[in-house]
Amino acid sequence: MFCFTVGAMLAVTFLVWISDNQGWNWSFGVCFATVGLAIMLLTMGKQFYRYNVPKGNPLTRILQVFVAAFRNRNLPLPQNKEDLHQIRSGEPENGTDILQRTDQFKFLHRAAIPRPNQEASTSSTHGPWSLCTIPQVEETKIIVRMFPIILSTIFMNTCMAQLQTFTIQQSITMNRKIGRLSNPRAFNTCNSSIIPTHPDPSL
Repeated sequence: MFCFTVGAMLAVTFLVWISDNQGWNWSFGVCFATVGLAIMLLTMGKQFYRYNVPKGNPLTRILQVFVAAFRNRNLPLPQNKEDLHQIRSGEPENGTDILQRTDQFKFLHRAAIPRPNQEASTSSTHGPWSLCTIPQVEETKIIVRMFPIILSTIFMNTCMAQLQTFTIQQSITMNRKIGRLSNPRAFNTCNSSIIPTHPDPSL
């Protein structure tokens, strides 16, 4: 987050100043050099990265839970949680961790209800679109719980879009002079909350 904030601050100040005084070709050149440096640093640290081999599409696993829960919508939820389809403690699914069952979003538990003809079989026999495991259901719950956090970022991104675009355009029509000094419009984004500016009456 610190690097993101610093990068945004330099983008609306330093790069805008370069584009105003040196030209757009210089500002694009600085961006190109910065991205090249970032790629080089990223490549240099490749040997220190930890690689996790992908085990399928996570979006598919989430969609399978919703589809299976819809197919089993008419089945009653068992009182005993052991009746739901789950992985044995000594046999993790594809090497993933076993997540314990929670009581939130119980309607998703229907995805793990085995049908009468599936009690003695596994989900791979009848397909993952009709029977899911408890860890898979809990993974979907985690994503559902994160939806409010994801949606709340809309407000922040809206403010950031205004900060990075409107304030620069606004500074063009502002009287940026303080005595004999002229405040560069590239720094209007940082100074707008500190130094009051007013529209130029001649415009």
